[in-house]
Amino acid sequence: MKLHEVNIFDLVQIKELENWLADVKKGAVTLIEISDVLKKIVEQARARALDYQAASYDAGILTIVEAANLLQVSRPTIYKLIRTGELPADCVLRIGERNVRLKKKALDEWLMNKRA
Repeated sequence: MKLHEVNIFDLVQIKELENWLADVKKGAVTLIEISDVLKKIVEQARARALDYQAASYDAGILTIVEAANLLQVSRPTIYKLIRTGELPADCVLRIGERNVRLKKKALDEWLMNKRA
């Protein structure tokens, strides 16, 4: 089986990848084959990123951009709402020092209370 026929992210045996890379170093692999493998890696990475985004949205976790779209405001406005405390802390998930996500259910409740 050639490497480009294998799901790159699901490789069980690293040895297969090491052997393929050794062939690349020897010049036994053409540039077209290398290009094909790299394209597949990028396609799989994109697909996984989209799966992750969909799963996050389905789980009720929103990015700043998704929350801004939902509330029909700009991204900086979302950050301002968080910074000023207008958006309650129970809506905000801090992931590390700089990454922020918002809980969709809490955001929906906040929006309903704000409209009432």
